[in-house]
Amino acid sequence: MNEKKKLNKQTIIFIIALVFSVAIILGVFIPIILDGKSDHGEVIAMDEEGVVFKTIHVDDLDINPGCKKTYQTELSCNATGEYCFSFDFIEKAEGKLKNYINITIKLDERIIYSGSFLELLENEESIVINTILDHDKYSYLTFCYEMPEEIGNEAQGATADFDIKITIERI
Repeated sequence: MNEKKKLNKQTIIFIIALVFSVAIILGVFIPIILDGKSDHGEVIAMDEEGVVFKTIHVDDLDINPGCKKTYQTELSCNATGEYCFSFDFIEKAEGKLKNYINITIKLDERIIYSGSFLELLENEESIVINTILDHDKYSYLTFCYEMPEEIGNEAQGATADFDIKITIERI
């Protein structure tokens, strides 16, 4: 009887330890997995025919004063040629964060846009650039969001939910 109680006690202790271990692991990794929930990091593959459409969803951009968040999307080109890139930013939900952040968009080292995120959202025209891409050479689209250090409590709790619609067409 004592051995059965001892075995039950050990089993209960093991189960409790297992539950706490799983809770700790989930508590550490779930925020990491959910942070910056966006698909900025996907590869966009371009071929020699047609047009490529890609929408990048940014849900609840999380950024603090004095911080930068940089996301990079890889472009894979199957045919050397001239391409036209078009970018449209569409706000999905009214959020105040747009008032406090700046954005820089680059294609490789070429700056496509640098300025106020609010102005970018309010601009009804697409950002359009033409560039030559090489076959089998990767290029990178970089989106860098930055909140100036002097922004204070007014940005606390502010959010931004938006889509970036990218159209790439071979000219």
